[in-house]
Amino acid sequence: MPNPFQYVPQYVNIPNPSFFFPNNYQYIPKIPKIPKNPRRPKIPNYIAACGCCGNPNHDRNDPQCPFQNGRIQPCLDPPRDQRLHDLFRQSEIQLENILNRMNRNIQNQHAKTNENFFNRFNQLNQRLITTNKRLDNYDQSFNQLNTNTNNINQRIYNIGKNLNNEFGKINIFNKNIDTNLNNINQRITDLNTNNQRININLDNLHKTINDNNQNIGKSINRFNEILDNNNQNINIRFNEILNNINQNIINTNLGLDPIRNQFNAYLNEQRIIIENIQNQLITRNTNNFEEIFNIFRNDMRNLVNNQINTNQREIIQRIMRVQQPRRFTINQRRTINFRLPEIERPRQMTNIMGGLQIHGKSGTFLGNAQYNVESSGSITYTTENTLEILKYK
Repeated sequence: MPNPFQYVPQYVNIPNPSFFFPNNYQYIPKIPKIPKNPRRPKIPNYIAACGCCGNPNHDRNDPQCPFQNGRIQPCLDPPRDQRLHDLFRQSEIQLENILNRMNRNIQNQHAKTNENFFNRFNQLNQRLITTNKRLDNYDQSFNQLNTNTNNINQRIYNIGKNLNNEFGKINIFNKNIDTNLNNINQRITDLNTNNQRININLDNLHKTINDNNQNIGKSINRFNEILDNNNQNINIRFNEILNNINQNIINTNLGLDPIRNQFNAYLNEQRIIIENIQNQLITRNTNNFEEIFNIFRNDMRNLVNNQINTNQREIIQRIMRVQQPRRFTINQRRTINFRLPEIERPRQMTNIMGGLQIHGKSGTFLGNAQYNVESSGSITYTTENTLEILKYK
């Protein structure tokens, strides 16, 4: 369907376009037949006494004026040139009134009447073209008439041009409206599609929630049953374990007394050995941590291999443990402390001294030693310098 607001001008290639004219063109006066010879003199400028018929003896409001009755004729009998001038003056007034009326009609008409409206313009243009061709053959006496007609045509052309521009703006505005409406319709379609998907997902979600609620209810009931059974079993087992722990504590306390006595005797022996080592370190006055560690390591090896019995070696193994780092601190108090850990179940024999790292005031020493132990503990060895076993591999 064509756009009713689309204005297609038909007067582009028409000279002197004049496309506004009344529908009942019986008011258009007939062209008078003027002989070519002799030439008539030029019509002087004529100023009418009133705007209706040119009678200087009355004005337009006179009831005797024939213009009030719709007749276009002079009240007097003026000369022929004056009649032509009056006729053109009346035609010009009618044309202006017609243009004003047509402008109001164009503004009030619906878009469906545009096609017939412009067809009438084309017919009137053809009539005006024919009239202009005939007027071109008139004598020079009609130059002023032609000049006035051209001025009117120029005004009409400007009006048509302005209308064309306005219709072009209206067309652009309508296109923008159509584009926006299409976008809105597309968004509405997308929203409807999304709403349908959301409704489907909500239905599925409600169904899933209902199913899950049923399953959760069943699971809760089953869990409560299992929990009741487990509570009963846990209470029974906990009582058994508690009784076993109490019995193990009693047995452990009975077994710790001889070990504690043996460890105290071992501490006295170690204090004498450490004091000898400290005296050697003070006598040598060295900061070589490798030499310090070798002295301590050799004395400990001799102690473990030669000077202690089986029970004392077991105590040393319980003092050392693979999970805890060993720290040997040497300060001026020249004392040594051993901390006996809690008795735990025996673990697999592990090489705990491999890759031993020694840290002191002036450097770091990496040594190697081999000791197999199965329990844990920590040793503090005090004199002027500090040795710390930081890490085990």
